[in-house]
Amino acid sequence: MFCSVIIRGHKAGVDSFTGGGRIDSGFVYITSLFNVVNFGGQDDDAITMINAQFVESDELSFEEQEKQIGEFPLPPSMIIKTRKSLHTYWFVKDAKVERFRIIQKQLVKQFHGDSNCVNESRVMRLPGV
Repeated sequence: MFCSVIIRGHKAGVDSFTGGGRIDSGFVYITSLFNVVNFGGQDDDAITMINAQFVESDELSFEEQEKQIGEFPLPPSMIIKTRKSLHTYWFVKDAKVERFRIIQKQLVKQFHGDSNCVNESRVMRLPGV
């Protein structure tokens, strides 16, 4: 399995995720085929720290998604290309958990994203899956 991962504008090849792994400078650790983005647990109420805001769209072509991302004034921290879409992440520091959904809903609207991807404990599909 091979996928394309772009982290902070740098392209890196990642060969396999079946045995776990790590992507670049310690920001994302991969332990399974899905990843809970934020910290604290598997339920929304358990999340105590926001690591990133993110968006993905299965409805738009890769080209349309890339265009939208390129036109957005805040460059993403990481883009992961899956089979169906680009998962775009903005790493955050000291973000308030109670503001997470508000920002997520704005990102979904801006990027024509998946309206289900707004909760704190959202599980995201990893590359190549």
